[in-house]
Amino acid sequence: CILGTDMAHHASKLSKLEDINRLGGFDNLAENDDQRAFILVTLLHTSDLYNPIKPFHVTKKWANRLQREFNQQCDVEAQMGLPSLPFMKGSGELALAKGEVGFITFVIRPWYVQLTKAFPKIEFLMDNIDTNLDMWKSVVESHE
Repeated sequence: CILGTDMAHHASKLSKLEDINRLGGFDNLAENDDQRAFILVTLLHTSDLYNPIKPFHVTKKWANRLQREFNQQCDVEAQMGLPSLPFMKGSGELALAKGEVGFITFVIRPWYVQLTKAFPKIEFLMDNIDTNLDMWKSVVESHE
C-alpha cells in the first residue's frame, strides 16, 4: 500500500493513466481486476498529491510545513554524511514559491489532467490547481 504514494513510481502511474484514457477510459470494471486495483492505487497516490487542490491560504500553510520538514531531513542527512535532493534544500518564500510552481507544473497538473479525463466529475479541482499556480507565480514575480 505504501508504494502507492512512492513518487519513484509516479511517471509509470501517469503513463498508465494516459494509456487508459487514450483507449477510452476504464472498461468493464466488474470483470477487470487489474483496472480496479489500478483505480485504488491511483486514489491512494492522488491522496498524497492533494495539497495544490486546496484553497491558496490552506495550500500555502501546508507547503510551508513541508518545506520545514524537507529542511529538517536535509539537516539529518548532512549529519549522517548522506546526500540530499536539491529541491529539499531551499528555504524562504521565494524558494518555496519556485518549488511549488515547478511541482504544480510538472507533477500535479499533468496528473490531475489525466485524472479528470478518467473521472470528469472532479474536473472542478483544476480551477484550484490553476489558481494556486497563478498565485505562486505572482509570489515569484514579487521577489524578482
